[in-house]
Amino acid sequence: MTNEKQNVDKQYVASVAKAVQILSCFRPATPLLGNQDIATRCGMPKSTVARFLYTLSKLDCLEYDNRHDKYRLGSRIATLGHSRSAGDDIAEQLQPAMRRLALEHDCLVTLGAYEDASIVCLAGARGPSTQAPSVEPGMHVSVFSTAMGRAYLASCGRLERQRILDQAVRRKPTEAEALGKMVHSAVAEYSRRGVCTTIEGWRRGHNGIAVPLFLKQHGRRLTLGCGAPSRELTPERVFTELSQALLATANEIEVAFERRARMARTRQPPPRRL
Repeated sequence: MTNEKQNVDKQYVASVAKAVQILSCFRPATPLLGNQDIATRCGMPKSTVARFLYTLSKLDCLEYDNRHDKYRLGSRIATLGHSRSAGDDIAEQLQPAMRRLALEHDCLVTLGAYEDASIVCLAGARGPSTQAPSVEPGMHVSVFSTAMGRAYLASCGRLERQRILDQAVRRKPTEAEALGKMVHSAVAEYSRRGVCTTIEGWRRGHNGIAVPLFLKQHGRRLTLGCGAPSRELTPERVFTELSQALLATANEIEVAFERRARMARTRQPPPRRL
């Protein structure tokens, strides 16, 4: 819509248009953007962009990535539609690596993403004889008691992690201390090992381990986890065999996606201004 039409159209809400313009800057080739990046693309003052980034982050439309000091599209945008197509696409691309991991270590391998205060399972792969419970795409699991959830929390920025914890405490105020300890434990373990684990934490008699996936081309932080009954996946296997295998697989995936992101940047046209 032209500026002339905007001036005469009383139904047109300029602030909504600016928010859409900002969200439109996030493309497959540029999933991570900072304040200055967006201000340059949209032709807006940095102070204006900062207010929009704050509001969009509060609404889960954007997510702050403290690792890169930039923003990416958040879970609310994913829920509105991008999650399904992107989730299916990413799951398909990761299936070979997931199947190999499941086959070599005879466990359940699950790909997850943070959504609606939980971890939503995007895809799974099973080992040939594991008795791990079935996980269907779209299934939601706890962000606090599962290895995938803890891996997501541990890899969050401090503010995002605190926001998730505050939301959980408001729903379950009597569990505030226990939830806080879970988060602290997850952060400490991730800092020490690079993975997060649950030993009979999510479900009695089952163990799990997970790592975050930082896929720039995807523009959304995911988690990759392995789990199985404790008689199959002992704590010793979790902390040695599976830890090494999962970290190696995650690194392999991230390197491959970084290569794709570099290739995509050379072909991506600039965003069209409103």
